[in-house]
Amino acid sequence: ESNLKVVTDFFFFYSDWNIPLMTSFYSDNIEFKDLTAKEAFKGGRYEHSGKASTTAFWSGIFGDTKPPFLKVNLESAFASGDFVVANTRFSLELPISWTGGEKGLFVNVPIKTLLEVKEGKIVRHYDFADYKLYNQQISIQK
Repeated sequence: ESNLKVVTDFFFFYSDWNIPLMTSFYSDNIEFKDLTAKEAFKGGRYEHSGKASTTAFWSGIFGDTKPPFLKVNLESAFASGDFVVANTRFSLELPISWTGGEKGLFVNVPIKTLLEVKEGKIVRHYDFADYKLYNQQISIQK
């Protein structure tokens, strides 16, 4: 299935935090939403339309410094027509800019992603993450 290959390749570059190659899989009119982040973090923009806006969003998450450890494991995925549903696990050592200077805080959370692929490009990317677990993991480590 070609759509599954597009998504597998996309997550390969996502896991490497290679924003230019990751976003090269997006269409010019990509629609990105992480409604769970919007709810969990009360603020920030977690909805973007267009490749430029979405690429700027990804590029701005960590600023100029890639975290000491970041891994996105694609645990499973299935395709149905133009849609691919992916189950991933996002593992990250949080940047100290996010933790108030504390080093060594790790999170490992499941993310469900719905992607729509047309003509080899991702036109819709919706993330649904378990941010309750994310916050619990941080709390336990502090």
